[in-house]
Amino acid sequence: MNNIYEPARIDGKLVAKNVATGSIAPESLIRYIQIRNAEKNNEILVVGGSGRVSRMKNTQPKSNEPQKLSFMTVVEKRDPKVMFKNLERLTKMVGRGIQPSLVITGGAGLGKTYLVKKTLTEMGLEEAK
Repeated sequence: MNNIYEPARIDGKLVAKNVATGSIAPESLIRYIQIRNAEKNNEILVVGGSGRVSRMKNTQPKSNEPQKLSFMTVVEKRDPKVMFKNLERLTKMVGRGIQPSLVITGGAGLGKTYLVKKTLTEMGLEEAK
């Protein structure tokens, strides 16, 4: 008989909860990485008679309870195109006087200064004016 578990957060801890009984799977049954990947991909975990754990797409809609935003969630989903588009938008806000300043951090050679100068030049602004 297969046991079906879904990822659940109880008191901030990620666990596998049995769909039928509501009991929590022992840590020796399902590894944390399997639960985390299932949560990230909206999947359920099926434990077969041999103890093998497999993941399947969850066909049930996610509940409407708000999800906690975690640093790892943001880091895993960040897209350079989106980040640079946001940098361009923020730079335009400073150029239009909506915001007084902008602090930009990041590794060397990523194109931060290039993008800011290009954006401000396209807006008709000149350096030091």
